[in-house]
Formats: sequence, C-alpha cells, structure tokens
Amino acid sequence: MLRSLLLSATVFVFWGCPSNAPDLARPIEEGEGGELSSIELLSTVNVADPRAGNQLLGGFHQLEQGVWRWTERKFSLILMPPEAVEGAPVALEFRFSLPEVVIDRVGAVTIVGRVNGVLLEPQTFAEPGDYFYTRELPPGTLSEEAARVEIELDRAMPPSDQDPRELGLVANSIAFK
Repeated sequence: MLRSLLLSATVFVFWGCPSNAPDLARPIEEGEGGELSSIELLSTVNVADPRAGNQLLGGFHQLEQGVWRWTERKFSLILMPPEAVEGAPVALEFRFSLPEVVIDRVGAVTIVGRVNGVLLEPQTFAEPGDYFYTRELPPGTLSEEAARVEIELDRAMPPSDQDPRELGLVANSIAFK
C-alpha cells in the first residue's frame, strides 16, 4: 500500500506538475542568469553547459534536446577574454546552425557581431547548414575584464500559431579563440 502511494505521488510530481516542464516560449532575459561577480566566467560558452548558463544575458530560448538553443533576432552574453598571448590576435567564433525552415520563411540571414560595442564585419548565410561566424577583434577591443558580446540578425522568423517564439538561429557555442 505504501509503495503504491509513493509511486502515485512520484508520478504526480513528475508528470502532473506544470512547473517541471521548461517554458520554451519564454526567452532568457537580461540579468536572469544571476550575479556575474559570483560565478567563474568562461571564454568559451557551449549553450548546453550548465556552468555557462549565467553568462547568457538575453535573446536565447530554453535549452532543447540537451544540446542547443534557438536564438531571437538579437542575443547577448558575457565572455571572459582568453589568456593573452603576446602578439596573438583574438577572434570571436560563433558556431551555429541555420535550419532550412528559416531560409524557407525569411531567406538569407546576415549576422553582425559587437564586442564591447566594437562593430564586427557582417556575414550573410543563404543556405541551410552548420556554420561558423568568425571575426578577428581589432586591437584594444578586450581588457582583462569580462566582455559583452552582442549578435544581431537582420531577420528572424516571427512568432506563429505553431510556435509563439521569435526564432533566429540554432546556437551551439560562442567563444574567444
């Protein structure tokens, strides 16, 4: 009897409680990640890494299938600069997928990045696939403190009856290399 009662309670908690389901329609908002000064910042953010979740500032949707996140048209995060190597350039590297559904609905997508407010050269992607947006940072862009990275798309899929979210790209990782 007790075993049956415990099993029923477990089923209710895991399947009957709506708070256990992720809210995929609610993007991560600025400041939602917590106090940045109390966490160890990374220079490479894999969007599925729980340690990096606090660095995602806004425009990222909830984690899906444990490995990736949709973005909105504009999204941002904080990255720690890599350890300096004298004379070595530093680049921003954004690894992402451009799904066929995005190309079908909105056409080619142009990405432009900013690091600490410094504009990086845009790049247009016109075919579905897996890509890297990589841009070398101008000297003086980074300091020893955390850097704000902002990425903006020229277009994204608007919310629809099938999905209430604005959908841009499927993000995998963002890093300083």
